[in-house]
Amino acid sequence: GGAGTGAGPGASWGLADCRRTLLQSLAEQKSAWDEHGHCFLLALGFSFFVPASSIFALQAYGADILRVCGIKEPLRLLPLIGWVKLAGAFTAVAGADSEIP
Repeated sequence: GGAGTGAGPGASWGLADCRRTLLQSLAEQKSAWDEHGHCFLLALGFSFFVPASSIFALQAYGADILRVCGIKEPLRLLPLIGWVKLAGAFTAVAGADSEIP
């Protein structure tokens, strides 16, 4: 069995083998979900509600906080603060996905 002849080690795979592999993979995923699903949902909820509450606080109290800091027209700065916040979130995500040498 040379290359390209279809007689190599993977040539014996049929539909039944693919189905068995798929079912085995699904069973392993279900087992992992059963074991760790509640932790995943807790982390997902935490990762949603922390930024959501921060965004709400920025929208609800941003102008008031800027007024306390002495800015007379805070509404002009809110879009800039939003862009800086977005850049900070992007930097955090990019940094989390990067490898440390």
